[in-house]
Amino acid sequence: MKFPNEDRPSVTLITEYFYPEEASTAQLLTSLATGLQGDFDVSVITGRPNYHAGDQTESVPAQETHEGVSIERLPATRLDKDTLAYRVINWVTFCLLVFWRLAWSREEDEVVLVLSNPPVLPLAAWAAKRVCGFSYAYLIYDMYPDMPVGLGFLDEDSTVARAWERLIRMVYRDADRIVVLGGSMERRLTDKMSHDPQFDPGKIEIIPNWEDGSFIFPLPKSENSFVQEQGLDETFTLLYSGNIGRFHELRTAIDAIGRLEERDRDDIEFVVIGEGARKEEHQRYVERRGIRNVRFLP
Repeated sequence: MKFPNEDRPSVTLITEYFYPEEASTAQLLTSLATGLQGDFDVSVITGRPNYHAGDQTESVPAQETHEGVSIERLPATRLDKDTLAYRVINWVTFCLLVFWRLAWSREEDEVVLVLSNPPVLPLAAWAAKRVCGFSYAYLIYDMYPDMPVGLGFLDEDSTVARAWERLIRMVYRDADRIVVLGGSMERRLTDKMSHDPQFDPGKIEIIPNWEDGSFIFPLPKSENSFVQEQGLDETFTLLYSGNIGRFHELRTAIDAIGRLEERDRDDIEFVVIGEGARKEEHQRYVERRGIRNVRFLP
C-alpha cells in the first residue's frame, strides 16, 4: 500500500471500540494506534463507550488526544446491545456516521484501516472509497456472513446471506490490503475469492493478535494473587476470559465439566470471566444441571 505522504504518513483507524473501553478489541487497537504513533500521524474514528452495561451513561469528550493519538467519537446510538434489534440500530447509526465522515470530511492523504466489527462497518469504508477514492486496509477479526451461517444463526441460501455475501466480496476485492489473524483464515478467504479475477490474493497479510509479554506472563500459583483470592490453588483451572456473546459456544465445556463431576473429578474447575448476551443463559443452565465446578466472574 502506498501512502500519499511518505514523509509522515497519515493513518485513520475505524473501530467501534477504543480507549478507554476495556474490551479486547479496544485494548488491541489502542495498543496498535499508540505503537504506530512514532512513525505515523494516527487518528481514530470510534463510537462512545457502549461495551459493558452502564457504559451508556459514561461521559467522554467527543474529541481528545491519548498518548499522541487523536480520537474522534461519533454520536451513534448507545442502546442496549444485548437486544439484537437495538444492537443493529447501533451498528447502522455508527456506520452511517462513519461513511459521512470519510466521504465528506476526510484528509487528502488519509489511509484508512477498518475492522470487520461491527459487520456492516467495512461496507461504510468501501462505499466511501467509491465516492472519493482513498486507500483502505481491512482487518478481519470475524468473517461474515461465514460465521453466523456456520453456527446456524443464518441460512446460507437466505436472501440476507446471499446479499451479504455479494457485498462483502466487493469489500474484499476493493481493499488495498487485507489483514487476517492466521493461515486458516487466509486459506478460507483465498478459496472464497478464487473465482474473482479482480481479486489479488497477494494483498493478504497474516498478523496474529499480540500481547505485551512484560505485562502478561505465567506465574506459579503460589505467587498469583488472583488464584489465591479465588481459591483456585488446589484445582486444575480451565479459563475462558472474554465476551460471552451469541456466537460464543461454552455449552460443550460446561457439559464436559458436568461429566467429570459424575466421575468424581472435583479437582478440575471451569472459570468464565466476562459479560455478554448469553451469560445469564449459561448461568441458568449450570444451575439447572447442578454443576458445581463452573464459576462465572464479572
